[in-house]
Amino acid sequence: MSCSKYTLTNTGDTVVTFNYQKCDSTEWDYQVELEPNQTKNIWLIDTTFSTPFNSGIVVTDDGVFPPVG
Repeated sequence: MSCSKYTLTNTGDTVVTFNYQKCDSTEWDYQVELEPNQTKNIWLIDTTFSTPFNSGIVVTDDGVFPPVG
């Protein structure tokens, strides 16, 4: 099981939601809200991020977590 850090930014004008499985506890978080212009960092198990929104949310994969090096 590998983990990554994602930075999420809501660039739209409505609340968007997303789902992911937490890296530290392996629990699922469903329908997490991201307000307009809000940025949030999450640490997730790879390939578990999903959102029903095709636009308005910018997802940046900040790489493997914890950092290798």
